[in-house]
Amino acid sequence: MSIARKSSALTLVPAALTIAFGLLSPASAQTYSLTKLGILPGGTFSYGNAVNDSGQVAGQSNSGAGNQQATLYSGGVLNSLNPASSSGNAINALGQVTGIAQTSAAGAVTVNQAYVYSSATGATTFLPTFGGNFSEGFGINNSGQVVGSSATADNNNRAFLYSGSKLIDVDQDTGRRDQLQRQRRQRHQQQRQDHRRGLRQLRLHLRQ
Repeated sequence: MSIARKSSALTLVPAALTIAFGLLSPASAQTYSLTKLGILPGGTFSYGNAVNDSGQVAGQSNSGAGNQQATLYSGGVLNSLNPASSSGNAINALGQVTGIAQTSAAGAVTVNQAYVYSSATGATTFLPTFGGNFSEGFGINNSGQVVGSSATADNNNRAFLYSGSKLIDVDQDTGRRDQLQRQRRQRHQQQRQDHRRGLRQLRLHLRQ
């Protein structure tokens, strides 16, 4: 899992910007401050993937260890979230980060696994999978719910929602909803056909 996008992670913070009805107010000056997020020791590049309203940035940097590691820029400091190959993909208002990190399963099998890191406690929670050796978190809301993708035992990727310590198969739930909707439409269609048949029989009876 090696991705190199930019030579240095940067974040743009609007300092004074007034917008009304999609137009820039002529009385306001459009100015920005450019902040370099830094690079992990021994690294040569870094980049940011997501930023919250507090200015915390989730991203990734290579390091002297020779791999790319998930990072969190907070309080003017860039820190590694995991010494293994990893990436920080999203961050919420509470400073919780989700992404992907390499772990080892039984038998020393390499697993790329979704996680949630809490900047408040420093704890990392690895999310379960649907039986495969891959999962990745793409987004996280302020309730700590994570959306992402996970592999099944037969290597099919399925969308998931992680909520309340449970991994929910969104694709399966969507399929069930579609099936229920089809069944509901079929019932309604059958009811309309029965209604029309009853009307025809009533007309025939009245003509006799």
